[in-house]
Amino acid sequence: MDIDLDRPEAIRSRVKRIVAGDFDYSHFATIIMWLRERVPKNSTLRELGDFLAHPCRERGPTSAAVNDLLMDVWDKLEGLDAKKLGGELAERAVKVEEIYFEFREALLDAGLLLAEEDDSLAPAYEAFVLFTLSSLHECALITNGWDVVLRVAITNNGNLAIFGHTFLNKNGRAFRTNFLIFSTTLAAADWLIATVAAGFVREPLMYAAAPKLISFEG
Repeated sequence: MDIDLDRPEAIRSRVKRIVAGDFDYSHFATIIMWLRERVPKNSTLRELGDFLAHPCRERGPTSAAVNDLLMDVWDKLEGLDAKKLGGELAERAVKVEEIYFEFREALLDAGLLLAEEDDSLAPAYEAFVLFTLSSLHECALITNGWDVVLRVAITNNGNLAIFGHTFLNKNGRAFRTNFLIFSTTLAAADWLIATVAAGFVREPLMYAAAPKLISFEG
């Protein structure tokens, strides 16, 4: 990605394009990569930038959280209450909307978004969420014991989200495990076609029906 880090005015021009409603995937990507070096390391916006830079992640807050989750699930696997765990995962999930608010605040703090432009940025909110989903789709987490693939899926309430997919093997049995990592409030029915047509995705996404939390494979 070609970014002139010494020229914030080049980033400002991309922000102006977003405010004007004349933008595409590359504008979000360029801005986030520029902000990546300027926001706290533990921020969700920094984590999104890290996924853009390194789609296969071995460290970072998401990798650490998923590793802890899988260790906990593996210990309790054969007596797992999937319904209870599903509720816990929904509480733990990173809300993509919060990443957007960090994005907005970072732009304001850096002087890249003017206060009088704030309301004009709001219409780009849904596009930002879709951009985030497409950026995370097919990324991978390498944990201590498992490789986890991230994919766009639909939650049981019909919203778009990012689920992690992996296999847990215990006592000769393989369990296919799907778990919520990033949640959104965007209804899948509103965006299944529009996301591809609008150009906010890196590649067409295969949206799957809401996966079962745990399904027995053998």
